[in-house]
Amino acid sequence: QSEDRTGGRLGGIISEVAIRQIIANGGGSIGGNNNPPNDDNNPRPSSSGELDYHLDTNYGGIQLERNFDDPQVVEAYSGASQDSIVDIASFDLGDGCLGYSTAQPDYRIQWTGSGSFLRFFFAAQEANGDTVLVINQPDGSWICGDDSFNTLSPTVDVRPMEGQYDIWIASYNADENVGGYLVITEDDNLSPDNFRP
Repeated sequence: QSEDRTGGRLGGIISEVAIRQIIANGGGSIGGNNNPPNDDNNPRPSSSGELDYHLDTNYGGIQLERNFDDPQVVEAYSGASQDSIVDIASFDLGDGCLGYSTAQPDYRIQWTGSGSFLRFFFAAQEANGDTVLVINQPDGSWICGDDSFNTLSPTVDVRPMEGQYDIWIASYNADENVGGYLVITEDDNLSPDNFRP
């Protein structure tokens, strides 16, 4: 990856807290790894860090093109980990961009070729699980989704562009990890309210 992909945008989303932590640690990066959700014996760190597409993903990734094997479904948990918590709202990325996540993306898609419609949504296993999708698109722009289809599950629809999509599944509440399914589909009839794993 290179900063050319993003037009140098990463420097604009590093929080002041993250910069102070980097300086205090003598340089290096702030981030997390794929640890299980926190429990009472492992309190969450204070909110710091950045959304960093350079990091490995929590749940892998896939290369897709139009007319792929639809839907693609990835079992995942939303939210932060024991080592990494990012307050997404602090970056002012746009409407609906809020919640808490790890620094590393949860999933990555390399899209090839053209397409007319692509939908991402997260279907929580529990009806009261409140989640947010935060997606960095190939052109470096951010798009987010919160409650959709009369559920607390987020949906994001795009006209796909060629390149890399990095996807974070955030929890609305800092201390919550919601189990569920990240779904990628070209079917505009499929949504969080009618998806069945």
